[in-house]
Amino acid sequence: MSNQASVKVRVPIYDYARVIVAYLVILGHCLPSNDVLFLPYILTFHMPFFFLVSGMLYKEVGFFPWKKLCRTLLYPFIFFNILAIILSPILVKLGLIDIGSYVNADLPLDVIYKKYLSHIIMPFIQGKTMPNGPIWFLLALLWCKIMMYIINRNTLFLWLFILITIIFTQHKIFYYQIGSSLMVMPFFIVGYKFKLNLIDKIGNRLSLPAGITLLVISILLTKVNGRVSTVSMNYGHFVHPFNIIVFYLNAFIASYGTLLIFKQFKSKKIITLCANALISILCLQRFFFLIFRNLGNRDNVPLCFIVSILIFVVCVLLHYIIEKYIPIVIGKKKITTKSRIYKT
Repeated sequence: MSNQASVKVRVPIYDYARVIVAYLVILGHCLPSNDVLFLPYILTFHMPFFFLVSGMLYKEVGFFPWKKLCRTLLYPFIFFNILAIILSPILVKLGLIDIGSYVNADLPLDVIYKKYLSHIIMPFIQGKTMPNGPIWFLLALLWCKIMMYIINRNTLFLWLFILITIIFTQHKIFYYQIGSSLMVMPFFIVGYKFKLNLIDKIGNRLSLPAGITLLVISILLTKVNGRVSTVSMNYGHFVHPFNIIVFYLNAFIASYGTLLIFKQFKSKKIITLCANALISILCLQRFFFLIFRNLGNRDNVPLCFIVSILIFVVCVLLHYIIEKYIPIVIGKKKITTKSRIYKT
């Protein structure tokens, strides 16, 4: 499996990685918050895995691609937050979601809007939170790409980044996801620098057992370190500062173990279609998992798995509707069916 693939040739492992990330994010939001059977292991690596693969897919250009970054990251960030502002009060009024004790379905819709806006707008402006919380990754990814561009221009910035990251691991900074971006930046750097080289060193016959072995090690490390969170900058419950070391080691082990397992998988059209819908899946899933949290039996873990699949499918379908009619909001231009299949 070469990592020097042409831009028109799909690298299947990247598609499978995108699909895995999308599904695990949805599943993590659907599972009960006190679940200890699956949730701690999902949180261990699903977002580090996302930023590792994002680093692998990052391509350097001779100039700072601010127009592309605005189109692919800021436009979706703005649109899906505005969509959350518009839809959340309506869904509350319909009794479909619960966004806090400060509003309820018994209030008039205009009152719900006023209370909701007064509660959410100022923290959003200050960069502490956002109406569509799960899309924090768009800002974090933007910071990662900006930092990677700078680091590639001067080695001094790499050492400065390392120093700042060490400081930030001791003091959590939640403004505009700067802290979270520094937390996941090591995964982005490793992904960019090594691409699939570490995966290619493992022969096809050994990739599956090696991947399973790494995941078993990750399970054991998760039992030691407990639950982590990138968005809240929680490195786990092991003795500080060793919990930080265990967090990064565990996330890398789980991520590369997952990549090794899917190394020999062949490209599938359905996987490609789902992989191309990643941004819409991650940005739309909030509305559906909030409805499930409010109306479904969230303590039923098998039901959470089934609902997660349904949410995944619905978001994929919505992605291609959006792509056809208003592609700008997901950072795309209008494309043909043929180019959609081969777009990387």
